[in-house]
Amino acid sequence: MEIRGVDGQTGPAAIGQARVNRTTPTPAAQANQQADSVQFSPMAQALEMYRQMPEVRADRVAAARAAIASGTLDTPEHLAVAADRLLEDLLSG
Repeated sequence: MEIRGVDGQTGPAAIGQARVNRTTPTPAAQANQQADSVQFSPMAQALEMYRQMPEVRADRVAAARAAIASGTLDTPEHLAVAADRLLEDLLSG
């Protein structure tokens, strides 16, 4: 039985870098090439937006819930600050 290497040679061959034939595309071939593009699904886009959101501060949420329950958060000053922050957030994003 005769074993031939990938280059048609018989016998053992040295282990080394693979031979690669590289050609330079002609200008006409380069003009016909299109750029790669990627489209993300709406679910992937939503997941990326979620990933970029800041972490929820559970201590602040608990304090706000307690203030709402006790009635100390429903003041005109708190409402004005909340409205201003909401508008800033909507206009910046």
